[in-house]
Amino acid sequence: VPTAKVSGTFGQAIPGIPASDLIMQDDVQRITFMSENDDLRANLGCVNGVNFGIRIMIDLYGNDGTLFESTFMDLGPWSNNQLNQVFGDYAPTNGYADVKSSSSGAAFYCYGSVVDNGSNDPTTVLPAISSDAMIYYVSAAALAEGAEGSFFQTDIDVNNTGAAEASYVFMWFPRGHDNSAPVQSDPVTLGAGMGARYENILSGVFGAEPPAIGAVGISSSNSADLIVNSRTYNVPTAKVSGTFGQAIPGVQEDMLIPTGEKKRIIFMSENDDFRANLGCISGTGTNTRINVELFDDTGASLESTFMDLGPWSNNQLNQVFG
Repeated sequence: VPTAKVSGTFGQAIPGIPASDLIMQDDVQRITFMSENDDLRANLGCVNGVNFGIRIMIDLYGNDGTLFESTFMDLGPWSNNQLNQVFGDYAPTNGYADVKSSSSGAAFYCYGSVVDNGSNDPTTVLPAISSDAMIYYVSAAALAEGAEGSFFQTDIDVNNTGAAEASYVFMWFPRGHDNSAPVQSDPVTLGAGMGARYENILSGVFGAEPPAIGAVGISSSNSADLIVNSRTYNVPTAKVSGTFGQAIPGVQEDMLIPTGEKKRIIFMSENDDFRANLGCISGTGTNTRINVELFDDTGASLESTFMDLGPWSNNQLNQVFG
């Protein structure tokens, strides 16, 4: 909450993690999109989910796969801690952190927090592991003006967790279009244990010019070992203010919501201080209707509506509770 309230607030979403999703003994998870430079600083925090002490091992890497440092965090029962500017000794750099505990019975969770030095706006980066997926969807990407004088652009991080080189292409899905034949980038290769940052991807990879709004897909021809993350952020007119952004993970295709399954989006607010938007992307080559039901916090149904999406299309309902 800045001193001048007229500036609004700058925050990050940190979900409540079910105990079943804690990182267990000897499991390794990776926190990507960590940056330390004149514009950004990277913090790493962990919480202990058991009633005895554990030691969490933290390996810090540069995006070229270089191991910078191996360190640790000792946590007492149900305790937590945060390492600030964890990549400070290696700035400027883009990198990632692997977290693991070999303590008997360990169960814990960690997060990354990438903070803009100008605005002090934090962006949460949650740990991830690769799946069997070969396609990943970043459901929102922009190079365009938004409401209230905002201007948004998107950076994407791709990280190869595997032991072999990965090859992939980016796909551009403009909002509201039939994307049966999406624009694709040239193939890109990424070495084992390496990461790559694509700044302002819509311009840098696809040559797009404002206004460009939609989604991005990443399709690998030979690897199920990728982790994808993105940050879509507001670039204010006065750069001295820094940027304000949100993390949107690359969703693996096996994590998409299938026919008949219902999911809930909470923390939606519409008032003088906040507006709430709702966006969706289709991960199939057929037409899809998504049913949307809006509730207030008493459980009363306010409205039932829908969103029709063409093949690999996407859309966003702005101020959906307006």
